[in-house]
Amino acid sequence: MTAEEYLTLDRVAERRSEFNDGEMILREGANRRHSTVTVNLIGELGRSLRGNFCELFGSDLRLRVSPRMYAYPDLTAVCGKPLLADDREDILLNPTAIFEVLSLPPNITIASSSFSTTLESSRSRITS
Repeated sequence: MTAEEYLTLDRVAERRSEFNDGEMILREGANRRHSTVTVNLIGELGRSLRGNFCELFGSDLRLRVSPRMYAYPDLTAVCGKPLLADDREDILLNPTAIFEVLSLPPNITIASSSFSTTLESSRSRITS
């Protein structure tokens, strides 16, 4: 599948898909914790960026990562003027920062003990 074919299909689809090297991948829905973390991140970044020349975009705006990859990150920041692919204004080309909230299963094992401790500490704060 070409990027053009992907864009034609995705623009009319009921559910969004991402595109990676010729493959169209249906996006999964988020769970409650994922949504809570994303909303909190948007709030914090919004306060931090207030008064700057930056804009935040949620997961409904498509990002062209490369000519062979399009994604819908949880949150994208652009400092300066956003560059959009065309008049539809549905493909962002110049992200300053991309944020993707990772939803890890509770029983995941991390090799690094310091990262594992940090991960467990973060889980405690999120679930408390």
